[in-house]
Amino acid sequence: MLSAGIAGLSGFLFGVTYRYIIHVDKNPQLKSSAALAFGLVRGLNQIEFGWNLNNTLLPFLILAGESIFWFVLAAFVLDTAILLNWLKPFSSRF
Repeated sequence: MLSAGIAGLSGFLFGVTYRYIIHVDKNPQLKSSAALAFGLVRGLNQIEFGWNLNNTLLPFLILAGESIFWFVLAAFVLDTAILLNWLKPFSSRF
């Protein structure tokens, strides 16, 4: 239950951050690095947990790769939702 809460909070923070990045800059490298940064933070935490738990890395490396994959997929979904006008990027007007 706690893991789902942490994943949900991470996803929410990523969505807000990603929408802001899209508003500020149209740079594709910045957009992809945001997804990679969030995935790496979550993935490296999983690797550290696995190493401290029992000194095996392979299952936790796979989990780290999965974390990166899910954040990249979330970025793709957000881009698609904005393109289809299902979601608006942040506006510069208040």
